[in-house]
Amino acid sequence: MNKDTYSIKELEILSQIKSPTIRAWERRYNLLHPTRTETNIRFYDSDDLRKLLQIVFLKNAGYKVSKIADLSQEECTNLCNKEIFKNENSSSSVFELLIKVAEKDVDGFEKLYDHYLENSLHSEFIIDILEPLIDKIKNLWLSQKIDSCFEIYMLNRIFVKTLVAAEKERKQGRQVNEILIFQSDKDVFPINLSLVYFLAAVKNYKIHYFFNPVSLKAIKKFKGMYEPDIVYTEFNEKTAESLIEDYCNTIEDVFPASKNIISGKIMSKNWKKIPNKVYYIRSLNVLNQTL
Repeated sequence: MNKDTYSIKELEILSQIKSPTIRAWERRYNLLHPTRTETNIRFYDSDDLRKLLQIVFLKNAGYKVSKIADLSQEECTNLCNKEIFKNENSSSSVFELLIKVAEKDVDGFEKLYDHYLENSLHSEFIIDILEPLIDKIKNLWLSQKIDSCFEIYMLNRIFVKTLVAAEKERKQGRQVNEILIFQSDKDVFPINLSLVYFLAAVKNYKIHYFFNPVSLKAIKKFKGMYEPDIVYTEFNEKTAESLIEDYCNTIEDVFPASKNIISGKIMSKNWKKIPNKVYYIRSLNVLNQTL
């Protein structure tokens, strides 16, 4: 989100709102203000992107687009802030950590992180605290509490601390089961994979983990190299359906004896297209029960 300009196609990918709908909102509500080239091609700036993502966020929270359109930019931002910090389905622990992020109090955040790690069950810490916290941090940009650079910085801090904590929580003894965790997407920081790593580590899995994106060509070379009990990866909203199908078919072919698991929000509408030996898991809670 550090670019200066965006095409309408890029807005569609980032917001998951179709281009005709974006244009309709633009005409009907005057929500966005693109510049146009001499050939009448629209280009949007970062303020337009933020506004569109705010609309999508509030729409998903139950507000009507027509009502959002009546709000000033300040009112819209404040409403996003209210929804992000709404304490309905998350624990107070999540909001205490979120406030530290919003205040850019990194030391205070890390002390709280260590406190909750020490005083929570492993699954509770990952599933009930870190997973919802990460989702909320990704939305803080909408409320203008933090910029995208600080968001990435904090996600990196959580990523590192989670991997280090995972190794400290390992039990001594033989590692019977194996899991292969890999990143399939070059456009998304693999913060969620660190949570999977933690859940597997505390159950003493032998872990093969790839931080950098693994291509289809590379996966094919894994045949005979790794024989994991579980293979795990996830896809984000920008991943093309055809690429998801190629990954799933390749994973099924390379690891016929493994339990092959994929996740990611985009799979909620694509899970019927995956092969029989690839399983879609909606949440870390379900994954934890599978490990």
